[in-house]
Amino acid sequence: MNKKVQQKRNRIKNRMGRLTDKDLFLSQSYHDTMLRSVRLLGQKNDITLFMDYEESDDARIAFTNGQFLYLNTANPITNLMTSRVSKIKSHEGFIAHECGHLRCSDFKRRGRYVSGFSRWRVYPKPPQVQLVYERKAWEEMKGYLNAHNVVAASVIHKTASYIITYWKMFILKVLCARSIRAVFKMEFNVMPRLSFIIFQRRKRVRQKRAMD
Repeated sequence: MNKKVQQKRNRIKNRMGRLTDKDLFLSQSYHDTMLRSVRLLGQKNDITLFMDYEESDDARIAFTNGQFLYLNTANPITNLMTSRVSKIKSHEGFIAHECGHLRCSDFKRRGRYVSGFSRWRVYPKPPQVQLVYERKAWEEMKGYLNAHNVVAASVIHKTASYIITYWKMFILKVLCARSIRAVFKMEFNVMPRLSFIIFQRRKRVRQKRAMD
């Protein structure tokens, strides 16, 4: 190997060794590299990338609203990695996941779904309940919404947000087997029903804790 090339590589290696993870992951060059990946994988050239370094256990990992993509480079999962190369690969994985949403998610419809509860609405339509406990949960939730119960609407709103977080993981898995249109049709037909089921279960947990 050329001696000058080897010396240059050694200098780069030594410099990288002196950089902390925070210095590297918040550097402009690292940001620019990841931004190119986001725009390429997400097929969205006007997307903005915001990179953070937050080490708390409850810190957000990554998310996108279609206009910008957020990545916490010190998230709890990345911090489990023992090498810097593994940490960088975890960043690439999170970015690839969010780019899947940039390409396939309908952010407007999901926004209407979640925010609709605070306006006393169920988007896109009330659920077609089938089981006894579903009917009971739906009647109770409908009563809260009709009464404009702010506290209950807040709980339902949070529950819907949690459902989207878990549900979108499933959507990405089935995208390879189904058409995107079919997946989104399924997503918004099933989501309201899931909301009512989970709301009822959360209520039971709160009641059990109160009794204990």
